[in-house]
Amino acid sequence: MIKIIRQKRKGISSVVGAVFMILVMVGALNVMIWTMQQQDRVTETIIEKSNSNLNKLNEDIDISNVRIDGDKLNMTVTNAGGAAATIKSIYIVNETASEQYRYDLDLVVDGRESLKNVGQDLALVVKDDTKYSVRLITESGNTVSTSLTPLSSVALPMSIYVIPPTVRPGDNVTILFAVTNNLTDSALGVDITPVLDVDDPPGSVVTPRVTPSGASLTEGNTVLFKWVYEVEEALDETYITFNASLANAKQGNWVREQGYVKLIEESQVSSSTETIIFSTLVQRPEIFLIMPGPFGDTPDDVIGLWGVVVVNPTEVDMEVNRIIVTMFTTAGSSQTIVDKNCHTGDNPIWPNVGSEWSCPGDNKIQWKDSPGEVIEPYGIRSFMTMLAPKGLTIDEQAFITSTTVFTSMGQFTKTGYATGMKKNPESLVNVYLTTTSTEANARQEQYIKGNMSNIASGSQVTLRVAISDFDDSSTTKIKYGTRLIINIPKDFDVVTPLPTHSEFTIVSQEYDDGGKQIIATLNSPNYIGDSGSGESKIITFDVIAPTVAKPKVYIMYTLLDGDTEHATEPFPVSAFAELPLHVVPPP
Repeated sequence: MIKIIRQKRKGISSVVGAVFMILVMVGALNVMIWTMQQQDRVTETIIEKSNSNLNKLNEDIDISNVRIDGDKLNMTVTNAGGAAATIKSIYIVNETASEQYRYDLDLVVDGRESLKNVGQDLALVVKDDTKYSVRLITESGNTVSTSLTPLSSVALPMSIYVIPPTVRPGDNVTILFAVTNNLTDSALGVDITPVLDVDDPPGSVVTPRVTPSGASLTEGNTVLFKWVYEVEEALDETYITFNASLANAKQGNWVREQGYVKLIEESQVSSSTETIIFSTLVQRPEIFLIMPGPFGDTPDDVIGLWGVVVVNPTEVDMEVNRIIVTMFTTAGSSQTIVDKNCHTGDNPIWPNVGSEWSCPGDNKIQWKDSPGEVIEPYGIRSFMTMLAPKGLTIDEQAFITSTTVFTSMGQFTKTGYATGMKKNPESLVNVYLTTTSTEANARQEQYIKGNMSNIASGSQVTLRVAISDFDDSSTTKIKYGTRLIINIPKDFDVVTPLPTHSEFTIVSQEYDDGGKQIIATLNSPNYIGDSGSGESKIITFDVIAPTVAKPKVYIMYTLLDGDTEHATEPFPVSAFAELPLHVVPPP
């Protein structure tokens, strides 16, 4: 009996052992499966992290421009990376009030692209007198930050220059104002507006002619502003002070420079469109010229107009007793533009009585008189004559002239002006003022003028500019397309509508500095000089003279630009005239 029980117990233990082994194997299998699952999860995490890092590396976002636009934040976000970036949120901190704002975004910026107007849809009102910091966060975890700094809290480097530093009445003075934004991690957010205060001494009149507008100033850059003032009147040896700053600038952020007023012994203000002669200490005349171009050689002694206009810029009488114009040839020493006998063509226009026009040597024209011609204070005289060319062996594209005026205050010379001369039969072309409206009479001596005097201050005056071909040959003439360019002095206003002429297209141009031009272009197929007896055209227009407190002389520089019409050898048309306009105050 006992033996049987023991055998039964032995069978049960074998079963229990087998079950235990199965459980151990199942547990081990579960552990192995769990381990493999964890390894998969680690691998997936590593892959996800690698992808995230790769995406993060492929994003390269930056805020290229941040500003305040309509009380709203306005930014341009640039992605220089190769992968698209998704901006998920923006943080804006009001540094002044210690307030933070967060907004959710979902803006995609493609690789190597920019996204403008970021922040315009936010509800936050941004103030231009408050400092803000801004941070953008992308879906990949990249961040970019910037700041907005109010102009009133930062001292920007500034500098000012007065050009020229020494100025005289009648001159223009230019003020250059440079402002630098040396912030490296912050933006101003608003355009800067320059402000200039002018402290001029008593008795002076300083008038603005050019005024700058506002401009944006990004980090690390410099902006330059320019003012132009006309110093109409000022006392000798005084200072004009220019104080420059910015609207809403930080207190004390400004610069200052002075211009020194000095009446010096030189009254030439400009050799281009305007000359204002106004100086009580000037003791020299101003010299202006009228020259033909071309001074064409002709077989029949046709004459061209030469003129020297002398202005007395002083308050005392000035006596002119001799004028000589010397011509310097460049094409060869044997060239004779005019000979010592004036080639039988001298014909005085003014002065034409009691004085002498002559050619004392080859390539010289002279006027002289004794005791001389008196020019009253601030007055003008035009010394003019008609002269025939001698003849050339080769063309002179540009021969140089030197004009010397002998006066009771000394002798003075003007050099460097040039005109041309053609060896073959060619036109003799001039431009000048005329007092006639009849074109057939414009070449008559009594109607040829080199200046206009005693124009009433603020009055409307009619000006007539003549273009003449003095050659009586119909084979040489001024070609269509030639332009008459009249530079109107800046203080004069052109009365509209513009003049009209059946043979010209006439337009006007006005420039930023106030200068104006009237340009008359000869229409195709019209010519000047094809009548066989010489020909003139007249452009008539009205201007309003400036208001002056003392007599002033303005120069209306007038020139022709084109060619002559010749069967085989056309030649440049380049006649010019410096025409003084003398404006006087009311009596």
